[in-house]
Amino acid sequence: MSNRLRILVVAYECSPVSAHTAGSAWQIVYRLSKTYDLWVITEATQYQEEIEQYLYNNSSVSERLHFIFIDREKLKKIYTSRPVLPVHQVLSYKRWLKKAFITAKQLHKEINFDIVHHLRGNSFREPGYCWQLPVPFVWGPTGGSIGISWRLLSMLDMRESCLHVIRNIMNVLQFYISHRVCSAARKASCVFVQTSLDQTRFQKACGVKAFIAHEQAADELSYRLHQYRNNRPLKVAWAARFIPLKGLPILLNAASRPELIGRLSIHIAGDGPCRAEWEKITKDLDIWNMCVWHGWLPVRETIRMIDECDIFVCTNLLAAESTSVMQALSLGLPIICLRHGRESDIIDKTCGIPIKVGNLKSVINSYSSSLISLIQKPDLIEILSKGASKKAQIYNWTHLAEKISQAYQFTQQSNKY
Repeated sequence: MSNRLRILVVAYECSPVSAHTAGSAWQIVYRLSKTYDLWVITEATQYQEEIEQYLYNNSSVSERLHFIFIDREKLKKIYTSRPVLPVHQVLSYKRWLKKAFITAKQLHKEINFDIVHHLRGNSFREPGYCWQLPVPFVWGPTGGSIGISWRLLSMLDMRESCLHVIRNIMNVLQFYISHRVCSAARKASCVFVQTSLDQTRFQKACGVKAFIAHEQAADELSYRLHQYRNNRPLKVAWAARFIPLKGLPILLNAASRPELIGRLSIHIAGDGPCRAEWEKITKDLDIWNMCVWHGWLPVRETIRMIDECDIFVCTNLLAAESTSVMQALSLGLPIICLRHGRESDIIDKTCGIPIKVGNLKSVINSYSSSLISLIQKPDLIEILSKGASKKAQIYNWTHLAEKISQAYQFTQQSNKY
């Protein structure tokens, strides 16, 4: 009989071909399955076909990584962008988690799991229900407690701004009024959170010492050293969905500074409801000729586009995980980003230029000054590129999986439940 631990993982989103949350869950469970026998409960509608296809083509993986698919209910409304307060999605997800708990109880009777792990499927608001099983429990990486900075709300229209004010307040209150959040955290042998601010909130609200483990990680790629000789425009990469929270107008306004006109080539990957508005901004600022609009690209083509640039710029207004930032680190690209959320724990002066969060004018000026400094000091690109590759080696998928594996070993030894 195998001595490998039997782990039940609840991961609402999980995909071998996607990026973002679904791809993150796959990267983690795939690596963990090399050491443990995993049973993963995941959503069927989006992910069953592609997972089954992968397992069919890689039959040896299916011997240690098992999937149980549960359908979600159909959404009554198709959203073109993620709602600030996604009430219907939250309730739908909650009902899915209840079905997952029923399935988990049946599976536990058959398999007798050693550990149950609620992998991030939404945010700290939903720890699910499997922590109630008589099995040691691990939770995370979880997060979502950090909202948009009050100083950056002016980037949004009145409706979006008001909704984010409500969301920011709810983030704080929910830690203190949600019985399940703190009950699950206290039951857990280990809680992983995405930022140091999440860590502080779990400590204050639940009296639980959480550990930082970011949801996204760097790929183990063969990076190339990026160099810039100031004999051509600086190639700047930006990639995200075209929604207000991604903050592309910050970069566009920063690039319109007289010292930067004609000195930048901005490569923009993505699409979404803000496209027409953002294209108009480039025309109004007279920087249209400095921008290359690539549209929505497959993951591999996005990585290729980023790798062909000199630096990567992130303007995400929400202190949340950025897949593109980790992709850029994997490629050895220097990063310019706001100093908040997960990026504040990773991006420093050794691998990029973190921008202090202030009011909108000061943020735009800081982005402009950072771009100017890189053009004036081209050797800095090579120095920061070396630093980015070192960061990627520290924050890669293998190290993330090892951190979770250590939690499994601790949990199994302490047998806390």
